[in-house]
Amino acid sequence: MGDLSRQDLEKMVRRVLTEITAPPAPEPPAEPLAFVGPDGGHFEFKPEDLTHLRGRRLVRKDHPIIVWRGRLDAFCARLLEVQVLAVKEGRPDLAEELEEVLDFCRRLLKSEFQGLEVEDFHLLGLSPRDLRERSHNPARFFGRPHMLMSYKMGPLPVALNALRAGIREVETAAVAAQNHGLILALNRLSSLFYIMTYSYLPENFQPEGAGI
Repeated sequence: MGDLSRQDLEKMVRRVLTEITAPPAPEPPAEPLAFVGPDGGHFEFKPEDLTHLRGRRLVRKDHPIIVWRGRLDAFCARLLEVQVLAVKEGRPDLAEELEEVLDFCRRLLKSEFQGLEVEDFHLLGLSPRDLRERSHNPARFFGRPHMLMSYKMGPLPVALNALRAGIREVETAAVAAQNHGLILALNRLSSLFYIMTYSYLPENFQPEGAGI
């Protein structure tokens, strides 16, 4: 200390006083809470009665979009069961065709979740227009008129008809959710299952009447 000049000592004192009187450093901004609820409120943890719509936004589990997602999920589960049935019935070709349909359904779910438009599509090589035309004119394309569904058709046509009815429920949920981009795709899936029913009828099946 004896070697320090008066000027050096004054500099040291000023530095110490500056450190003592300086305002504290500002705290970093608080992290936003993880989730935003239906009414705009924030949650650190997701409540059990809410679920993800997109990103951090939470909605009630009976929200129309969530209902639609659940319907499509249940439909895909049923579709997997029909694939297993097709293999048991010696028709792995049907199981492969349904794999394409399953992949399409999963892409629809992904598109909706990401807020994307449904892209142009073909199913089993058929455009939406082709599917509609064939489902409306089975006599022209399959040599059979519109017919009543019957257990006599056998397990595969009956299962395909159940998929047709199931996808109609998914389509109805899409209408309630006001997701118009999905409605065309789901409607054409219904057409697809209808014409697939004709493709897998037993050769000796005789329809008993017109209708569904």
